Amino acid sequence: MIVSHKHKFIFLHSRKSAGSSITVSLTRYLGRSDIVLGAIHDCIKNGVRPPTRMLVEALRHPQPQAIYKKLLLGAVWKFVSASNKNYYSSILGKDPQHASAANVKKIFKSEWNDYIKFCVVRNPWSKTLSDYFWQVRGMTAPPSFSEFVKALSNGDPLGKVVPPNNSNWEMCAIDDVICVDKVIRFEELNCGLEELTQEVGIDWDGWLPKSKLNSTRNVRLYKDYYNLETKNIISNIYGREIEHFRYEF
Repeated sequence: MIVSHKHKFIFLHSRKSAGSSITVSLTRYLGRSDIVLGAIHDCIKNGVRPPTRMLVEALRHPQPQAIYKKLLLGAVWKFVSASNKNYYSSILGKDPQHASAANVKKIFKSEWNDYIKFCVVRNPWSKTLSDYFWQVRGMTAPPSFSEFVKALSNGDPLGKVVPPNNSNWEMCAIDDVICVDKVIRFEELNCGLEELTQEVGIDWDGWLPKSKLNSTRNVRLYKDYYNLETKNIISNIYGREIEHFRYEF
């Protein structure tokens, strides 16, 4: 998630929709007092320094000993990431980098009214497969994709393989009404970002780092991974997104 006072925009970071890549790319244009939650490691890996505010805030708020230990071990940016996540989770929810629109509006009231708000949406069948590959990365005996989808439907964490909240609907809607100014389709990402950055006064160069390239696969042929049952499960779970954004299998 990004709140940019310099360019007056709020980016709500949807899951498995290139959010980390977008964060890294846009962080290059942020001001010193802007807020970035999530993708700190990806920023540093790509030579992009997060706003000074994030380091200051990490040092300002009391944190658990385990977080301060990262600083003592010299892992400065791991400390910054963990410290800010711990602090902002108390006001934005468990995963502040993926904060819901409702929580962001509540905390950043004036910015919500004055800034341009945007998020990215993605075909739920493709997104779910991408999430599966991300969650089982490095596992020697991962659950099957069908098991993953069924566990998702049943609310079964499957040994922490299935994340607790997979919906992106809350990043763009409040009380089931779209509340952001611009919704960019993942399938038209570069074009959508080019329009958005022009609107907020950023001379964007089109660079989007593949921040999670090593742990994702080519999911353009996502249909090959589904059967009728799992296809319908995703239809039921993400019915609001599918209907509103007119996604098809």
